[in-house]
Amino acid sequence: MRTKTFITATLCIILLTGCMGCGSTTEAREKKGDIAQTMAQFKGIDDVEFLEIDGPLLGIGKLIAKEAKENLPTKNVKSICILDAESASDMVRQDIIDKMDRALSGYDLLMSAKDDGDDVTIYAKTDGDIIRELVVYVKNDVTVIALSGKISMEEIGKMID
Repeated sequence: MRTKTFITATLCIILLTGCMGCGSTTEAREKKGDIAQTMAQFKGIDDVEFLEIDGPLLGIGKLIAKEAKENLPTKNVKSICILDAESASDMVRQDIIDKMDRALSGYDLLMSAKDDGDDVTIYAKTDGDIIRELVVYVKNDVTVIALSGKISMEEIGKMID
């Protein structure tokens, strides 16, 4: 249940921080990162929840943030994918863990922390000072949140402050 609350809270934060869509859903899908593609393999499997938000739907977050007079730094996020397999069978959960571990092997570990017994890790795929993908991974709950776009390290710093 903590994971569902975490996902909902994360999604609300992302939408409220002014995420801006990149136009059409097809265009956003072409910009989807490696992890998001790995996550999408599990779409439609019993007890696996998969949500992809891109394109015009992300623009709603910008409108909400503008209305609230927020000027937060995630306008360059092009796609958000959320995968939750906390309730899936052990076999499906292990398959997801194996594929995520392989897919994340080429990513930089930004942070690792324990939260109420959950191991939360944050990874990034970078291109110089630009983060192309930011991944929050809770391995023991088999929950993944991936943001794709062009996010500067400066913007990440502003979010943390």
